[in-house]
Amino acid sequence: MSAAAVSKSWADEDDVPQVEVIENPDNTKTVITYQINPDTGRKMKITKRIREVKTRERVDHSVAERKKWAKYGLEKGQGPGPNVNTTQVEPDQLFKLVQPEKVKKAEPEPVAAEPSQDANIVCRLCGGVHFTSRCPYKATLGAPEEKGGAPEEAEAAPQTGSAYIAPHKRAGAVPRATLDNETENTTLRVSNLSEDVMEEELRSLFAHFGHVNRCHVVKDRDTGRNRGFAFVTFDMPREAENACKRLNGYGLDNLIMRVEFSKK
Repeated sequence: MSAAAVSKSWADEDDVPQVEVIENPDNTKTVITYQINPDTGRKMKITKRIREVKTRERVDHSVAERKKWAKYGLEKGQGPGPNVNTTQVEPDQLFKLVQPEKVKKAEPEPVAAEPSQDANIVCRLCGGVHFTSRCPYKATLGAPEEKGGAPEEAEAAPQTGSAYIAPHKRAGAVPRATLDNETENTTLRVSNLSEDVMEEELRSLFAHFGHVNRCHVVKDRDTGRNRGFAFVTFDMPREAENACKRLNGYGLDNLIMRVEFSKK
């Protein structure tokens, strides 16, 4: 035997050996394959150790039947299942479906900005510089008409703009101290009014009891909305007294009016 024949190995042979599968005692398989290295032109030996794990899964009947079909082409005559030498099997991917939130988070309600100290806004309940609807003492003080008249009288007779001034407080009027009695007063103060009440509607209501000389609904100078009270002046004291008796406690726009003679 020559030295060249002795030194020749499997890597120098022209034929590529068949795939070898060796069963191991530990229930694994050793798969030996051969490939041609494109750079050197020599054969390469690739050894893989494979452990088969059998799992039971529930599949559709048609899928189970299709696995029993006979293979064809290069896989003709092979057993069922993929051949690891020709097919790359990826592990199962687990997907976890997360349901979206059924209830959306409640959005915070918009908070009205507090009026500045320079704003000409006075609470009808406590007299503070804030809106009456947001007064912190609303639950204890009650409706504006249940409170004393000092803060509201200050709102009713401002000294600027076109605000209403009671007849007995106007320039040249006879002082209240010189009147004979309270029945000489012809001005009524109407409180607990809805914000939607207009002067025409209030004048038409009080006109059933006599001639209305003046009807003034007090409004906020910044918003222009009704502040909840008004003043109605009659020509005759008897007409004012009759209207006070008949309309005190009268329902208007789902609110109960309070009618009384205007104080000093």
